[in-house]
Amino acid sequence: MNPIHVLKRSILTLTTLFAAAAVQAQNACEEIRADPFKAGGVSYMYRFDTPAPTPAPKGYKPFYISHYGRHGARYLLGSEYTLVAEVFEQARTDGKLTELGKDICDRYLAIYPYLMNRAGELAPKGQAQHKKLAKRMAAAYPEIFGKHPYIEAYSTVVPRCIVSMMAFCEGLKEEDPSLEIRKEVSNAFMYYLNPHSAENPNMTEADLIYKTPQAPWRPEHRKFCEERIHVGEVSARLITDTAYVRSICDMLQFERDLFAVATNLPCTDCDESFIDLFTPEELCHFWECDNYMYYIEKGPDPRNRGRGTNMAESLLNDITACAEKDIATGRPSVRLRFGHDGCIMALLCLMQIDGWTVPVTDPFQIKDVWQTYRIPMASNMQFIFYRNDRQPDDILLRVLLNEEEIRLPLPDDLAPYYRWNDFRPYACKLIKEARLKLEATK
Repeated sequence: MNPIHVLKRSILTLTTLFAAAAVQAQNACEEIRADPFKAGGVSYMYRFDTPAPTPAPKGYKPFYISHYGRHGARYLLGSEYTLVAEVFEQARTDGKLTELGKDICDRYLAIYPYLMNRAGELAPKGQAQHKKLAKRMAAAYPEIFGKHPYIEAYSTVVPRCIVSMMAFCEGLKEEDPSLEIRKEVSNAFMYYLNPHSAENPNMTEADLIYKTPQAPWRPEHRKFCEERIHVGEVSARLITDTAYVRSICDMLQFERDLFAVATNLPCTDCDESFIDLFTPEELCHFWECDNYMYYIEKGPDPRNRGRGTNMAESLLNDITACAEKDIATGRPSVRLRFGHDGCIMALLCLMQIDGWTVPVTDPFQIKDVWQTYRIPMASNMQFIFYRNDRQPDDILLRVLLNEEEIRLPLPDDLAPYYRWNDFRPYACKLIKEARLKLEATK
């Protein structure tokens, strides 16, 4: 095909995709209204509603998979469960609960024993998610798994990731007990499995602080939350005196924690729901506050000087370098990695994937360009490689986000299949640029 025609076609395709993404992004609150649990952002449960794949070009068959998966459904990371319980218990003792508050209090304290002391742990549903994903992968690529592939699996040292890896491998073994899977967990892999961890040599003290309560962006974020959330309205439904609520806790934090509990409960085995405590508008506004945090930490927000995104160079480098090595062996193989949500967000942004790259400085516009519910529990990226037996060096690549095909900013005459010989130099260029930017911004 004429290179000029390819370029024009690529520009037209990308323009169409950007326009479509913009329309979708502008409707984030409509999406939450249609599915209230999307307000949970990264607590949203994986949908398992993958569309049918685009058939590979004639003569091409899959032979290699490179994967990065987020851990499955987990309990909340911090003290949210405890703070909500303490406020309810205190208000009940002091006789300050409304009738609705008494009902919510009784129902919540009944399930609290099943939630306490589980911060950050993988829930049983998280294990089930990864077993199901593994079985779906094996079923989707019999050309690979039917040939007894060489399989390696790596996890961060975080327990929820380790258990996710084990569940995924167990799912593969249930499909074919003869499979041999090499599994490893080590701090030695943390620099690329979680580039935002202290084990990454590119991390600075300022980077580490950027994720803490002392981060320089926190005051502005709180101001945004106070403007976006009508603080006190949710509390007033539960407790008779909002001045009393302010006297026993940080009311904004209480309401945000209650929201986190309500949207995270589907991740647990607790058969209870508090989502209807919030109006659709409130759900959107609380979600915006959480969405803001991920955007400023891992996204293209100008204030982080690109560091949150550029840290993903170590993960992209591992994917690219390992692919070269694994392809060279000539054998069917699978490389599995298990980590975290922010790592996938940063990788999508670094790779310049449509819908993850728009920089904005107005916090009210973030929801229009960045939506955390697109990285649900058990979110994953799969790089599927295809080879033509007649031309073994002619390798194609298809990239999936949550098992759905995504478009790359590359020549697209075969899209959603791309030439490895186009992707590899593109990725190397991104890696080199990211490393230079990380060095320049230290």
